[in-house]
Amino acid sequence: MGLISKLDRHSALFHRMSEARHVDLADAVVHGVIDGQTLRDSVLRCMQCEQTEQCEHWLDEAGLGDTPEPTGCRNRLLLDRLSV
Repeated sequence: MGLISKLDRHSALFHRMSEARHVDLADAVVHGVIDGQTLRDSVLRCMQCEQTEQCEHWLDEAGLGDTPEPTGCRNRLLLDRLSV
């Protein structure tokens, strides 16, 4: 997988995860809670994850509520902070 494809994949994963966690990233940026650098860093952290397939599976099933959230998410602390 090329770099651009990997960036696109993990950007989409991070945004899907934030939606599944009921985090509005655009609202957080508009209100100065996070900035663009934080968003970029989050995608880069996601790219370093070795559990991409598990994350994708969880996101595909998240609406069903029968699959526990992945515990190894590299952006978990940020998403926890933003979901408060």
